[in-house]
Amino acid sequence: MSLSPCTTGDLARAELQLPADLTAPALARHTVQDLLGSLPAPMLARLSLVASELVTNVLRHCSATDPAATLTLALATDRITLTVADAGAGFDPGDRPESDDPAGGWGLQVLDAIADRWWVERKGGTRVICEIDR
Repeated sequence: MSLSPCTTGDLARAELQLPADLTAPALARHTVQDLLGSLPAPMLARLSLVASELVTNVLRHCSATDPAATLTLALATDRITLTVADAGAGFDPGDRPESDDPAGGWGLQVLDAIADRWWVERKGGTRVICEIDR
């Protein structure tokens, strides 16, 4: 997979269909690192962590029969947009359930801390979109 030039406002864009299994978060991290490896290390680390957290959320919470996610990366001159989409019904970001598991339930808090902006779209599935400024 490689970044492809775009005819939209993005400089380049890539999309990857991930498997619906426990290899997906690592594959998402490696894809970010492979495609965006020329970015500064701190930004690359932020994007890799966000990709991994969002894909893990799909595997843990997606109510669809096939919880496979699609990872999309879009580069613009001023930001990088990372989108993780699935076929699930979605969620309300303001209505996050509390977790009794100290090792889990941190994904959206991590996203809050790392992304400059993020939001959820629920049209024909769920898309969590985050932007990190360059």
